[in-house]
This record gives sequence, structure tokens and C-alpha cells, in this order.
Amino acid sequence: MPERDFVFWHLQRLMYNLVIERLVRVPTFDALPRKEFLSMSKSIVLALLVSVILLAACGGGGGASAPAPAGNADNGKAVFSGDGGSAGGMSIDPLPSLAGSAELDGDQQGRLDGLAQMLAERPTMGLALRGRVGPEDRPVVAQQILVERWTSGAGLPDLADASFLARRRIGQALSQRAKGEAAELASEDQVLFDRYVAAVSVPDDRLAGLAKARAERVRQLLVERGVVAARIAVGEPDAEAKPSVVIGFKAG
Repeated sequence: MPERDFVFWHLQRLMYNLVIERLVRVPTFDALPRKEFLSMSKSIVLALLVSVILLAACGGGGGASAPAPAGNADNGKAVFSGDGGSAGGMSIDPLPSLAGSAELDGDQQGRLDGLAQMLAERPTMGLALRGRVGPEDRPVVAQQILVERWTSGAGLPDLADASFLARRRIGQALSQRAKGEAAELASEDQVLFDRYVAAVSVPDDRLAGLAKARAERVRQLLVERGVVAARIAVGEPDAEAKPSVVIGFKAG
């Protein structure tokens, strides 16, 4: 199916969710209370803004009715997700995550509050979240695996030219890090430590678990802000990029 047809099919669903459902409930605009009229106006503006983003992304018009792409974790309900742009004046860039962690990077309180407010004002809308991992995650996760190996008694990977004393010093540093303590290494030991990190194979399922944990963490933060958990779907990990959580919109 042409990309622009797929985009316009999503746009039709978005317009239905944000506008039509509300219009059919009132006979005329004159019958609308001021608060309801303003709320409806915001919905229409949001739909128009998103349509502009979609048109710019696909570079053309046209429309067709088509099924949702196979494999969508949101059972075909996803309406829009993106790496940039805005919806109703709110950024829809992915929420950045700390390397090797499910926690968000930097102060994202304002964006989380904005998402929660948007959902509160639009009861027919929901979110679809997908976590991402990136190259920055691998060395951090490899260090976590080294700590786990050392504390479990499995030891360090075999490196032919690593002396007993150097291995011992690195092991002591790993024990400190396992306790959350700072553990500085001499420059020579740091070089050897970096080689150990490079020798660790990071399983794909470990990274997939990290990506999912990131999306679940964002869902938890939104639930803490009053959003009903059922309105937030956590999908399969997104393609590798910067460590983050991709925000998508879906029917609530």
C-alpha cells in the first residue's frame, strides 16, 4: 500500500476520534456551552496540526481505506507516532532515556504533565509507547553484566595477558559498584577494564527487555499523574536509535 494512503487512513481515524464523536452529540454549535465549544475547537486545531505534519511527512494527498499494518502491538489502534513535530503545541519527540537504564534522561516533568493533561481533555484518545535502545546502551549494559558475573562468582571473561593482580583490582572495583559505590581505576586498569567490557556479549533479549522497561516506566509515570493504565499500550521495541521512548497516539 502506498505510504501516503496509509497516512491518510490514519488521519481519517484521528479526525473521527478528535472531532466527529463530539459533533454528533449536539444538534447545533449554538447549543454548545462555552466550555464545550472551546474544548471542541482545541480538538479540531489539534487534528489540523497533525494533518499538516502528516502531509509534510508523505509529501502529497490522497486517501484510501486500508487495514492497519500487521504486527502492530496495539491491535491496529495506533493513529500516529513520530520522531519530532508537535501535536496541539506539545512536543512529540521521543522521551530520552539514560543509557543502560529505564529512567528518563533530564527533566521531563513538563512533557509528562502535558501528555497527562492532553489525555484528560480527550477521553477518546490513548497512547502507544515503544521503547528504544541505542549504541550508547551496549557498554553500560556490558558493565552491568560484568558486575553480575563477578558477584555471582562466575568471574571475568578470559583475557590472555591480564595479570592476577590486575584482575583482582578490577574485581574489587566491580564489588564496589555492585553496592552503588564509586570505584575509580588507575589508567592502566581502566584500559584493561574497557577490554573486559568489549569482550562481553550483550544478548538481544537483554536489550529488548531494557526497551520494554523504558516504555513501562513512562506508563507508570503517567499513571501516577492520573491517567488510566488501560489507555496506555506498551508495544514491541522500536528500531535501534537513541535510547528513548517513542510516543504514539491511538484510539482510547
